[in-house]
Amino acid sequence: MEYLAKIPIDLKDLITETVRIVRRKPANHGTALKRELEHDLPDVARDPVAAQLAVLDLLVGGNRPRVPVCDRPRGPLAPPCRTDEA
Repeated sequence: MEYLAKIPIDLKDLITETVRIVRRKPANHGTALKRELEHDLPDVARDPVAAQLAVLDLLVGGNRPRVPVCDRPRGPLAPPCRTDEA
């Protein structure tokens, strides 16, 4: 089994660079990407490629359309159910 190299990664730099990669995608879907990071994020020992893919997956997953909820109370991220009665 091959193990990935774990090296110290600056989370702030990793997130900033990953946001640069995907910054146009949310705008193409009518949404905005807002980045708010703590000033003192710790370094983590991880494989840099795997860590960037994990952040990228979170960013892309957060931009996926939500399914309307019509049959139960909806949470804050679920869009309202549309009806033809308007």
